[in-house]
Amino acid sequence: MLNFDLIGTIIVPYLRKYIDMCSSKIENIQKELIPFCGKYQSKLSDIEVEECIQEYLRLHDKWRQEVLKRKKKEKWMEDYEDALGFYSCCLYRSDQKTFEKVFNLNIEADTYENKRGFQNNTGYQIYFFIGSCWAKLDKIFNKFKTNAIEAFKKSIYYQFSIAKSEEKEDSQRTSSNYIGYSFRKLENYLYSSLENEEITLSPPYKFNDIFDCPIFGLLEFNNKDVEIPYYLKAYKDMARVRCFMKDSENEDNVKAYLNNKMWGLYGDSHYGICLRYHLNNNKTNQDIEKIDLLRDIVYSDELKSIDYKDLYKIDHKKAFFLKGKEWEDENELRYLLIDRNSIEDYPKIKAKNMLSAVYFGAKCSDDDKKVIMKILKGRQWIDFNGEKHNIEFYNIKLDEENFMMLKAEKIKDDSSL
Repeated sequence: MLNFDLIGTIIVPYLRKYIDMCSSKIENIQKELIPFCGKYQSKLSDIEVEECIQEYLRLHDKWRQEVLKRKKKEKWMEDYEDALGFYSCCLYRSDQKTFEKVFNLNIEADTYENKRGFQNNTGYQIYFFIGSCWAKLDKIFNKFKTNAIEAFKKSIYYQFSIAKSEEKEDSQRTSSNYIGYSFRKLENYLYSSLENEEITLSPPYKFNDIFDCPIFGLLEFNNKDVEIPYYLKAYKDMARVRCFMKDSENEDNVKAYLNNKMWGLYGDSHYGICLRYHLNNNKTNQDIEKIDLLRDIVYSDELKSIDYKDLYKIDHKKAFFLKGKEWEDENELRYLLIDRNSIEDYPKIKAKNMLSAVYFGAKCSDDDKKVIMKILKGRQWIDFNGEKHNIEFYNIKLDEENFMMLKAEKIKDDSSL
């Protein structure tokens, strides 16, 4: 039989002593971390940069071991993240960086990230400097290209994690629900996407508008900087986009599927289809390795005032959600996916129960209509209130009562084709 009095007499004092000892260790580490961070967070001379590196290397192993011992993340660990950030910055600035130092920094950052996870802003900065260090070493030894690109991918991931957090806090955005339309040419991969309830994304640097997503143009213009080609490759690997059109919010209140210009540009001159989706930004991506944003495109002449040298002043909104006013009639809604592990040019994301209607172009053949209706037979979509509905089908026709206008006529079943 257990003697609880004996356990209390022996074990409890021991636990208290152990807790006090752990608390004392943390206090001692904080007494080192806080002054270190305070000393090296301002603009440093070359001599101070080297001092920071030496001081960090002298103390960091003790800090790291104590961090990794803990079962959960604690507030004081933010000081350790800051110290790691200041060290990575100084190592980037130093002329004395070596493979061993950069490799060990990368390992330390990865270990901490896997165990604890960085604050977004800190992770963004640390991996940017790690990537820049690898880029400089690659220019000398020509063997660290992959290291640089992978570090920059992580930096970009954290950068967009910041954007995602800001979006959630944006009081002007009261809803993450959108209705978006996609004009499509009838091709084999479209049928596959419909069968699997998926949406295909595209690499934005291949868009027909060379000024769309200006981050790529800015990076290419500044490619004389050592790290830029690696940073550009990371962006090209990670960023994928799907463009949708919204219903007009002007006085004319024209529905997107009745926009004849869009049928001509993207709907294969009416031989294709237009798909209507009920999109929810909280349901499109459930992968923690990916960041997604669903936003309206802003049309502005502001792009013309961007200085090509202002590479690091452009935020995510200007980078991917700003277009010239000449595109304003597209009334675009854009879905952006940042995938730190992306390997596909045209990846797919799940869009289960989001497709709500199909509009067949005025020249779409009855045979093509029957194929699509067969694929989607019995499918349902879920509205923003959680209610289910059957997918609807419409024919786009000339409006006999209004010249040069279109109308949508509902199809009851394929026997009417």
